[in-house]
Amino acid sequence: MKLRLLWHIMRRQFITQRLVIIPFILAVSVLFMIEYTLVSIGLNSYIKQKNDFLVPFIIIANFFMAFLTFIFIFYANHFMMSQRRKEFSIFMTLGMTKKSMRLIVVMETILQFIIISVISIAGGYLLGAIFFLFIQKIMGSEVATLRYYPFDSVAMFITLIIIAVLMGMLLIFNLFSINFQRPITYQHRSDSSVISRWLRYVLIVIGSAALYLGYFIALQQDTTFGAFFKIWIVIGLVIIGTYAFFVGISEIIISILQQVSKVYYHPRYFFVVVGMRVRLKMNAVSLATITLLCTFLIVTLTMTLTTYRDMNHTIMKLITNDYDLSFDDNSKSQIERQQTIDNIKRDIQGLVNAKDFKVYETTLFRASLEKNRAYYKLKQASDDIPIDFIGNEGSIFSKQSVMITAFTVQDYNRYHQNKLHLDNQSIGMITNVPIFKKQSKVGLNNEVFKVKQLDAHALNLMMIQDSMVLIVKDKNQLQKVKGFYAHEQKNSTISINFNVSEKTKLTTSQIQKLSKKYDASINSKSEMLMVWDRLTGGLIFVGGVVSIVLVIGIFLMMYYKQVSEAYANQHNYDIMKKLGLDNGRISKITRNQMTFLFAIPITVALIHTLISSNIVYTLLNMLGINNHHIFLTSYVLAVTIISFLYMAMYKITSYIYAKVIHQQRN
Repeated sequence: MKLRLLWHIMRRQFITQRLVIIPFILAVSVLFMIEYTLVSIGLNSYIKQKNDFLVPFIIIANFFMAFLTFIFIFYANHFMMSQRRKEFSIFMTLGMTKKSMRLIVVMETILQFIIISVISIAGGYLLGAIFFLFIQKIMGSEVATLRYYPFDSVAMFITLIIIAVLMGMLLIFNLFSINFQRPITYQHRSDSSVISRWLRYVLIVIGSAALYLGYFIALQQDTTFGAFFKIWIVIGLVIIGTYAFFVGISEIIISILQQVSKVYYHPRYFFVVVGMRVRLKMNAVSLATITLLCTFLIVTLTMTLTTYRDMNHTIMKLITNDYDLSFDDNSKSQIERQQTIDNIKRDIQGLVNAKDFKVYETTLFRASLEKNRAYYKLKQASDDIPIDFIGNEGSIFSKQSVMITAFTVQDYNRYHQNKLHLDNQSIGMITNVPIFKKQSKVGLNNEVFKVKQLDAHALNLMMIQDSMVLIVKDKNQLQKVKGFYAHEQKNSTISINFNVSEKTKLTTSQIQKLSKKYDASINSKSEMLMVWDRLTGGLIFVGGVVSIVLVIGIFLMMYYKQVSEAYANQHNYDIMKKLGLDNGRISKITRNQMTFLFAIPITVALIHTLISSNIVYTLLNMLGINNHHIFLTSYVLAVTIISFLYMAMYKITSYIYAKVIHQQRN
């Protein structure tokens, strides 16, 4: 009998609180649909066979998703329990024991677990099928049917275990909160938080200083690795600055408006401005959180769109020829070197229809960057670091290494129509790093050279992260560079680029024979494209997953904030009613307040992302993605999409707000 009564109470609670409970169940289900998708794709044998790069990216995506899911679900659950305090207080006043209330919560949790599990597994498999086909497309692999993506029982069990653990944690939290429940507690509870005026000014100063410093760092030009380390500092400063500034300014801004009599005491704005004092003060933390979520979403979606749109263009610009063969030249004479080159050409032409041979001598070395007023000095790097290493030599704040390829202007002019002319004090530079492209001078061999920046090239020059190609005047200068930076290298490297006809290509066995015969390294464009597609495809996958989770998080924050406002605003409605305002006027005032309230996060997020666009663009250059036009249009597209979604979410949540108000008043 007791269980029937509790079941009846729980069922009525589900119906009366459906505007709170149903969105919670749906949001959690969608998040775990994504979880099943990630796990099933990570365990899929076809994916492992075709793209082993994707598994680490799935782990990264799972990390971000677990972190964000934990925050969003506990936020939603905390809101639900806050709304139920009044209900529990009434139950206790009517004589219900805490044991019975705990039993209701346990029954609700079990029911939610069953519903969430069914939706998550069924929807996760359908979503996984879509993701599986999408991955095949963006990675350029052969078309695969859904028979390669069977239902994965292991992924199902893993997902169910994660759901059970999370629901168990929520149950423990909810049962623990019931211990502090008291009869009619809700009548004495106050939602107002008191922060002294002087503390608000302190928070404004801290927030302004943190935002200014974060903006200043974000606007500074730097190398890609410098930007990578600095962006974490920028993120920390922006988070601190946003929260501190929102909390500090929330009430003071209304006090400032009070000094403007024409605005504050205007019949049209008075009730709007007066009501905003409480709304801003109570919602400062939530608005700051929504602001940061919108900021991260715009940045993530911009980087994902830019990578997707520029992935093929980037690699085609870096690798302009079908094949690249390179070997160390240990010839004793120029005649002997030329004979080796001729033999290689003859052997290649005997295997495939090769054409467009390009032969040039290069020197590969590392150098340490040292900023010297208006230009960089390229200094000798540490000997204990590999020659192809790019990054920081030791700790985060130590010297940074860059990889440099050097060859002569004679070799460059041989294969380019626009001839380059150099004197003894000038060099040519090809690079994708924005800060390097702006250099008009560079320190090389303890000398200062004028830099002639070059954009296009017809050679296979891999330039990703912080790397550059230097073109020197002649072989004597090339030998000086080699002796200064790479004195341990006894031989130069000869590179031979060539193309083949569309219907022919070197087989794996042919490449192995050529490599063994001439002790050479051979790279093909097709293989590099496959590796590139797998790498960028993984990044796009992670960006897409994180973007979806952020959208869900923003919606949850907005939804529960609107619902909580609706439950709390009945008292404000009664006051305005007593002041003689009709329902239409009250609705208009509230609508204006809510529109202004939720316009703040997206506006501030646009400011954050606009200022951080420089450092984000520099980060993309770590992958060689440096098309500024595509980046700008991707940013505009991301802002447009997110603004539309934000407006749609606001419309939906505003409708729920009005519905809750209507229910309360009736």
